[in-house]
Amino acid sequence: MDVFVGMEFQPSLEVYSFHYFKVYRARIYSIAAIFLILASLSKNDLSALAIKYGDSFFCSQNSE
Repeated sequence: MDVFVGMEFQPSLEVYSFHYFKVYRARIYSIAAIFLILASLSKNDLSALAIKYGDSFFCSQNSE
């Protein structure tokens, strides 16, 4: 319920909470999407690259 205090319009707590819920829901969805993309990449490409460069790094360290 919206309340008028003097001549000022004060939106109720439900309006604020709904607005912040929409904002934080969008942020949570974007963060979750980033983590899902990173997880799918790490399963395929990044793990292969890490193994490849990790092996070459440790092999070059051991040969010295």
